[in-house]
This record gives sequence, structure tokens and C-alpha cells, in this order.
Amino acid sequence: MNELLPWIFLILFLAFCGLAGWAFVVWWKRPRYTRERFAFVGLSSLVGLATLYLSSFLLEKSVLTLISHILFQPFGIDVPASPLSPLEAVLFGIVLLSLIDAFRKVFKHWDGQKSIAQHEQEQFRKSPDITEDIALLFARDPEIRKKLQPYQGSTETASTVLEQPETIAWHQLAKELWVLRHAAYRFENEYDPAHHGWLGEEKNIGSVVLLACFIDSPPESEIQELTEYLQQVAKHRNKTQFELILAIKNGTEHQLESQHAHLTYTSEAELLGNRRIFESYFNEIAERVRAKLLGSDWSLQDMYEPSRYRIHKADDAEAEKTEDFIFKKWLAENTPRQLAVLGEYGQGKSTLSLWLCHRLIEQGQTDATARIPILIELRGKPLRSLLPKELLAMWAEKYDISSKELWYLHRAGRLLLIFEGFDEIDLTGDTEARIAHFRTLWQFNHNQAKIIITGRPNFFLDSLELQRALGDTEQSYTLHLEPFDLQQIENSLREVKPKICSEIIKLAKKDSKFREVVARPSLLYIVALLWETKKLSGRDHLNSADVIGSFIEHSLQRQQTKQDDRKFMVLNSAERQYFMMGIAAYMAAKQLPNQIDKLQLQETVNRLVDAIPNAVSRQVTAASQEDSRPLHSEQRLEWSTKHREIMESIHTDVRSCGLLVTDLSKDGMFKFAHKSYMELLQALAIYQSSFVTDVEQQPGKSISNTFKLHRSYALTEQ
Repeated sequence: MNELLPWIFLILFLAFCGLAGWAFVVWWKRPRYTRERFAFVGLSSLVGLATLYLSSFLLEKSVLTLISHILFQPFGIDVPASPLSPLEAVLFGIVLLSLIDAFRKVFKHWDGQKSIAQHEQEQFRKSPDITEDIALLFARDPEIRKKLQPYQGSTETASTVLEQPETIAWHQLAKELWVLRHAAYRFENEYDPAHHGWLGEEKNIGSVVLLACFIDSPPESEIQELTEYLQQVAKHRNKTQFELILAIKNGTEHQLESQHAHLTYTSEAELLGNRRIFESYFNEIAERVRAKLLGSDWSLQDMYEPSRYRIHKADDAEAEKTEDFIFKKWLAENTPRQLAVLGEYGQGKSTLSLWLCHRLIEQGQTDATARIPILIELRGKPLRSLLPKELLAMWAEKYDISSKELWYLHRAGRLLLIFEGFDEIDLTGDTEARIAHFRTLWQFNHNQAKIIITGRPNFFLDSLELQRALGDTEQSYTLHLEPFDLQQIENSLREVKPKICSEIIKLAKKDSKFREVVARPSLLYIVALLWETKKLSGRDHLNSADVIGSFIEHSLQRQQTKQDDRKFMVLNSAERQYFMMGIAAYMAAKQLPNQIDKLQLQETVNRLVDAIPNAVSRQVTAASQEDSRPLHSEQRLEWSTKHREIMESIHTDVRSCGLLVTDLSKDGMFKFAHKSYMELLQALAIYQSSFVTDVEQQPGKSISNTFKLHRSYALTEQ
């Protein structure tokens, strides 16, 4: 037995080396191999190494000396077997555990060829399972083994994502629009092609009606024939009054004049020209443009500066103004080529969308042909489960606008649809799930449509996925927003004190890292706001997190000082920051976009009240004159007798005095004023719970434990 033992160890060692080499080849050539293949060869090699280690450990024999004994024997060198030393045992164990960990990570994050089985697992959000993958390799059922075949992905290309909706005949559209405009009219279901129209009646006076539909104005003789026909119908139905409505698609104002009481003219332009139905929406856009930016005395109108773009990010040509491209080229051209606007965080995508709406609404006051901009914020929308008409209905309901009329306006080419923030779509999933969202959006596409889609480019895994979602260069323009240059920074600061503007420009010229911050429009106004209050001019190498963090602190303190009656707010500024961090952490744990509904918000605040550490309340300074006694203290609040009233006050304080704003895209929803605020607060909660040891400075640990934040991040990574 002692003579065979070295040979057994050598065979085990060679088997491990062969399998390990095979596993390395599968990993190296992973675009050609599936995860199931890697699972088998990788696990087999680890089993071989583990067997070698356990045998060595149980027999107390040194693997190295046993294998050396065989290898060197032909050369006349005798290497005697020796006992397993503690050092060799430890090193052997470390190597084994390291390889197991490496195998687990590669398997978990497999980025090679994807099998049909792996794709199905991802669709159902199942975690990878080694035993399932290996069992699939040895399955006898041919139908099951088919799942080992490489997943080829959708056979559709980017061009098939941009769909063309069905067309609507003019006579059908005319009837629908007339009824929408005049509720007293009722028409029969059958269209009469012989008389080009629809028979019906007007309910109020009981007159017989014929809605005759023409593309161009008919001759007088045909109008006379229709009048005589309508008189006969009225006589047959014992009616004394009748009305002939001529719906002329291309009719002009001059052509539509009539001196006959029984004759009414209309046209597509007239039926689609009622902008009054958008009055409340137009007022909201105007208010958002004039409203003061969070924490400041400036409005969007005060700070807005046109952005610039490049078609290709690596293009060396001078960047052009985005607005000029949209108004002078894209909106003016008569092609079905749509527009995607991409930009990193803070580069002004949302601001651009709002400003485009503002400009087009103003233009429409003097130009009847101007498109009506419809700003649809995609935040939290489950697009892949919505039909286009349902998405329009969700938007129209808020403004009491007929979704059917909105759809007809879009079909007639009277709207500009702006889908803002595709990177905040709910339930994003894998590549195919993300493409499914865009398939819903592109169903709005037709020859007369104008559509803008905005979002962050890092939503996509690669350029191929981006092209599949947004279309190729023949189907859509893709504009990449550029950071502000020094002149744009100065223009945007036109309402800021000259001294502050001068200091910001001077530092931007000198410090490239600072310039990267202020070149983002959403951070520029924050820097200007905090320049004096937080003495940002004295800091070296400001980054985005510094600016946003200082702004959050400033905003919460500003809320505390702007009320003369301190009893109005039940929380101090440190507690308010705790609640903001907690809400952001809850949204991360539930994998929500920057959107939370009122019931979720209420539940979150209740749990945060229960979990708040006493140390949070003590983080305010004496100079602030805020109450630093613990929130649960009876000396501060009369919890025993006024529990319900106190909780109501806390809920009101969190909603109205923190960083949350009402989400106008959906009733009963709230959001952080900017997505970056939410992301920073989430990162802060993770950081405090993991790395900060000072109890006074780690409310993040309580928050993280309350919402199982680490567990949610682990599930996300899987």
C-alpha cells in the first residue's frame, strides 16, 4: 500500500491539473462556452484538489514529497516521503479556499456564452445554482438538454423596435373628433360610402345630421346632392330640421365659410386646434419654470443656459447648441427620425425637457402650427406592461384631458412627446426586459410623430444594446450632452453676485476637478448657493459628493431657520437628515426608483421613528438653538398622552420640511428633488453602517439594520 500511495497522489494531482487547465480554457474562451460547462469542469477540478488535500491531511503525508518521489525516481534521485507539516497544511488550505472563492465569483457573474437555461433563470430572477447546471448537462431528456444550447437573443433588430402604428381613415377620425367636441351628436355605427359619411342626430333639437367626410372641398353639385339626400332622410323620419356637416381634411378658413343655416363646415385643423384643454398643464409648466429652485432664490428662468451636444462623444468638432438643433433642424424636417438625448447625472436632461416645453407653449400662443409638448416623466412606470394608449391615459387623467383626443392629436402630428428619464423606469431587469420598455415607447412612432427620449447612457450595458433600444442613425438622432464650458458657466451665473461669479470662474480655470463639478448645471447653482454660507471657496478639489452633501446639510438647516414659530416643526435638523437618509435607504432596499408613494412613505417614517437612536438628536449644535433631547423623550414630547398627534406632526415635518417634493408625474407620489440626492444618502447609509465606528456618527447602522439594506444590495448583485 505504501508503494501505491505516491502513484495515487500523482494521479489525483495530474487529474486536478488537467481539469483546472480545462476550466481555465473554458473561462478564457468563455464567449464560446456556457456557464453549465464551466460549472462542471470547475467543480470537478476543485473536487480533485479537495480529495488530494483531505487524503494528505487524513494520512498525514506530504503531497509534495510523495509526488516528488515518483517524478525524480527515474533520475536516480530518492525523495523520501515525509509527514505533512503544519505550514504545508495551512498553505494547501489557503490555496484550496482561494480557488473555491474564485470559482464561485466567476460562476455567479458569468459573462460568457449564455445558454437558454441561464436566460430563463434570469427572466425569473433565480439565483445561479451549480447543482442545477451540472444536472442539466447529464439530463437524458432531449427536450431538457435543448436548454444547453446558446441563447441567441431576440431575432429583432433595432429597426424592428421602432414600430409603425395602424393608420386611421379620415372619415373615422372626423367622426371621433366631432363627437369629442360636440357631445350632443350621435352617429350610427355604419359608414355610408355612397354619401361619404355618417348619419345621426343632434339630441338637443332632434335634427337629422349627416357628417360627410372629404379630403378636399367637394364641388357644389355634390354638396347639393347630399343636401337633397338629407332632406329625404329627414322627411322619412318625420323630422323638420336637418344639418349637413362637411368635414374637409385639408379645408382652409376661406373654404369653410357658409351662408346656409343647414350647412356646417369643419376641418382637421379646426377639430385638432383646441389648445384650451391643455390650460392647466400649460400653467403647471409655466409655474415650474418660474418657481424657485430648491433652497435658493433663483428660478430656472434665472439660471437656464442652453446646453451643447455632440453626436459622437469622441468628436473633436465644436459642440453645437442643443436647442438650435431641435428647433431649427429636427422639428423642421419632415422625416420619422426621432431623437434621444443622453447625459450623465446633473447635465441638464430634465431641465432641457422642461425648457423645451416652455418654449413651445409660448410659441403656440402666436403660431397655430406649433406642436404641443407633452412631458411624460417615466419614473416608476412599468412600461413593458403598458400599451401606448394606457401610458397617455395615465398622463391625461391628471389634467382631465380626454386620452382619446390626446391620441388623435398625436396621430395627426400635433404633439411633441417627451419621455423623460428612461433610466428611472421600474423593473428594468436584463437586456431583453430593458428593450421591452423601449418597444412600448417606440409604438408611438409614425411618419408624423415627433418623440424625444432622455436618460443616462449607463442604463445600457454596451453600444449594441443602446442601438437596439434607441435605433440606428437612420432611425433616430442620439445627442450626447456636453458639460458647460467657462462661458456657459458664467452665463448661467448671471443672476448671482458678481463677486461670487468671478471667484467660481477663477477657481474653475485653476482647478480641473472643481471645473468638473460646476460644469454640471444641476451642481453649478448649488455651488453658487453655498459659496458664502459653506465657504466652498476655501476647499481644495471639491467633488460632486462634497457639493451635494453640503447642499443637503444647508437645505435641512435652512428649513429649520426659515420658520419664526419653532413649534411648527417637531424635528431638529439632524433628525430630519436621519429621516431623509432612512427614506433613501428604504427605496434602495425595495429597489425603487426615485419615487415613493404616500403609504410607503408613511410606513417608512413609522419604522424610522421606532428605530431612531438617541444619539441622532444630540448631533445639533448649541448655537442652532434646536432641541437636542432624544425624540422619544417625554421631557421633549408628550408621547404618553399625545402619541397620535406627535406622529402626525412628524409625518408632516418629513414631507414638507425635508428634501422630498411632490412627484407631479403621478398623484400621491413623492420623490427627492434630484436623483443624485437619493443616491448620495443611500451611499451615506451604507458607509456609516460599514465603516464608521463612532456611535454618535452612525445612524446609518440603525437604518441599514431596519431595512436589511446590506441584504437587499446582495440580492441586487446576484
